[in-house]
Amino acid sequence: MLFLSPGLLPDRGIKLQNFLNELTMAKETYFFSHDFNARNDPKLVAVQQKYGLEGLGAYWCIIENLYEQNGMLEVSKVGALAYQLHGDAKMIKDVVFEFGLFKNDGQFYWSESVNKRLKKRANIADKRRQAAQSRWRLEEQTEEPQESPVPEDSTPDQPSSQQSEEVVGNGKKKGNDVDFKAVVELYQTHCPSYSAIVKLSDARKNKIRIRLEEMQGSLETLKEVFVKMEASKFCRGDNQRGWKATFDWLFANEKNWVKVLEGNYDNKNVKPGPTSNDQQVNDIWKDQ
Repeated sequence: MLFLSPGLLPDRGIKLQNFLNELTMAKETYFFSHDFNARNDPKLVAVQQKYGLEGLGAYWCIIENLYEQNGMLEVSKVGALAYQLHGDAKMIKDVVFEFGLFKNDGQFYWSESVNKRLKKRANIADKRRQAAQSRWRLEEQTEEPQESPVPEDSTPDQPSSQQSEEVVGNGKKKGNDVDFKAVVELYQTHCPSYSAIVKLSDARKNKIRIRLEEMQGSLETLKEVFVKMEASKFCRGDNQRGWKATFDWLFANEKNWVKVLEGNYDNKNVKPGPTSNDQQVNDIWKDQ
């Protein structure tokens, strides 16, 4: 920041201070990059030779206005800009038109370096937006399932009246019972990445019985569910939250096994965790 002693300020120094004050009057603050040795640019040296620090301050105020107006200012409003900045109108016009600092087509004037940086900033904003959308889609695709605990001492759900029918094969035995041994063997065989089943409580058996009824008693369907759960990286815990599916989660309600079977947790091309776009965006900002 430039500090000028009020007792030492010449008239042009006062005007420069007015210019600098204008920089703090905006409702929002934006920052823009520029070359640290810009003052040594031959064109700016020429400005300083003729107008001193006032001319240099005018140049940077014009640059700020270009950033605020998306890189383009109207030629016809140079006089109004001088009034806004409390600067000499001829000096402002000379800075715009006489030193080769800005391009113009008779209607608008601009700075090629400003437009280059504005384009870069727009690209960064676009990449950040894409990264955010990618994270949002990923979180939507891999929304953490809610596991319903199955307490050991809970009162078993009452199976429907259809379970009283005798069904032979497809996982059920005579006498309204399920071949729980076959279910456990399928699970242990096709889900080696998950905890082994040590004991089937009454609550677990009841859940298995209800889910098999929903599967129309098909052990083939259950086998397919187990195979897909084992293949799913997300279900095995490879996700941002560290959540991992369990045997009880799969049988907890009528939704979880259907989601697995329908492929909701199949491996996606987009990997969980921060996207590569995030790193690219960070690398770009480092170059600013």
